[in-house]
Amino acid sequence: MDNNVHLYPIDDSKTHIFNIHCACEPSLITENGEPTVVHNPFDLRDFFNQDKQIVNELYLSHIGRLPAWGKGGKC
Repeated sequence: MDNNVHLYPIDDSKTHIFNIHCACEPSLITENGEPTVVHNPFDLRDFFNQDKQIVNELYLSHIGRLPAWGKGGKC
């Protein structure tokens, strides 16, 4: 373990090594002048959250243009 601050996902599918050489390919950033290692999740939770957000944004951008299902609308 190094002397940096580490941010990592809890309850991840694999164990993280607390250094910059972790298998999750973490990023090194500077937060308030202090080096911080930001670990990526092994279980792809960021991917699924991003995918859910994209679907929500696509749906919201089409409100009013979607067919009126159950109100006599035709598909």
